[in-house]
Amino acid sequence: QLLFILLIVLGQVIISAIWLAAEPPNVRTTVLEDFEKVELHCAANPLIGVSITLVYNAILLFACVVFTILTRKVPPEYNEARIIHATVLVLLVMWIAFIPTYYATYAMGDRFIIKTNVIAILLTAFVLLFFFIIHKIFATICALKKQKTSSAPAYSGNMSNDIPET
Repeated sequence: QLLFILLIVLGQVIISAIWLAAEPPNVRTTVLEDFEKVELHCAANPLIGVSITLVYNAILLFACVVFTILTRKVPPEYNEARIIHATVLVLLVMWIAFIPTYYATYAMGDRFIIKTNVIAILLTAFVLLFFFIIHKIFATICALKKQKTSSAPAYSGNMSNDIPET
């Protein structure tokens, strides 16, 4: 598994290195009308490099969808499969909505592209946090409460029976 993940990360690193070598980022300056402010923008064309990395990530996401569909009917001991399946499907729908939004905001300027990227990344993090981590915390808290209630001595209702003798 570790080797597989290293190969996937290496693929992303190679794609990013080729993109940066082929088109290194430069700074474009824009002087505003009042000549008091200068805005700095990245002069790189985000459509080519971002498109390649989005296609790579989409291939990985579709592979995850295929694997989660194949593992839907695993034994009940593997209860994580359903959570992973739901998470991957939500991420798939979210990124299918993000990609057209990203290219539609490209014509509006750099600020909208950055906002779209930030929203997509935050939503991805929230979905992962909600489905994976919050679920496990809730299950742990419920297990601890169940363990406390089962290990606590039962109260019989009669005070004289519940007082230990010395």
